[in-house]
Amino acid sequence: GLDDNLAHKIISTLRINNFNTYEASENVIGNSIQNICNKCLSKKGVQLEISRGFRDRFAKDSKELLRFSDTIRSVIFQ
Repeated sequence: GLDDNLAHKIISTLRINNFNTYEASENVIGNSIQNICNKCLSKKGVQLEISRGFRDRFAKDSKELLRFSDTIRSVIFQ
């Protein structure tokens, strides 16, 4: 997405909470103004690409999914 500041805060917070993160490749960074994550009031958002491994892990462990979601929410609602 176009909100680099928020993206960096989310990445840092995920890493502090022991979630592995990687910078997205050019084809999935969501920097188009047409991208749905940038269609909010601020016209800039954050796009998360979640690997198959994480999705499988979250499907099996709802507490881990909640921990991941809460980590992201803690940044968004600061």
